[in-house]
Amino acid sequence: MKKIYAIILYVVLTSFQGEHRQILNDFTGIWKLQECIATQRDGKVNYPYGEKPVGQLFYEKNGNMMVEIMKPGIKRFVSANLLKGTPEEVLPAYYGFIAYYGTYRIVPDSNIVIHHLEACSFPNWINQDQKRYYKFNNRKLILSTPWIGSERYELTWEKVE
Repeated sequence: MKKIYAIILYVVLTSFQGEHRQILNDFTGIWKLQECIATQRDGKVNYPYGEKPVGQLFYEKNGNMMVEIMKPGIKRFVSANLLKGTPEEVLPAYYGFIAYYGTYRIVPDSNIVIHHLEACSFPNWINQDQKRYYKFNNRKLILSTPWIGSERYELTWEKVE
């Protein structure tokens, strides 16, 4: 009887590892941002990075990740020195951009991926875990956030490689 339980446990674990490996393969690669929507609690929708945002998301098999999102059309600074921007130049650049990197882990059987941020353009998120719900649709990855304040974000990414 013990042998049967051992065989069943082996089959279950092997199947689970195979499914997890497939999900990891689905995540791995470079993704191009297609859309970023913020939905408020009252149902109102807005586009925090514009209706045609630019961005890239990268997941490595070894657990590293990074993301950059930018609102297109931000005006160039007058100075060539990035540290010499005026408040009128810096504020739109800051509000129109977010970037972070760190590690990620997929929570089995949950459709949740956790991003652990080692660095972030929004300093409050440094050394924090950011939960994202995920689903795949053809070559697209849709990530959505839990409520962040009064908004929930949904980002659609298309696989590049």
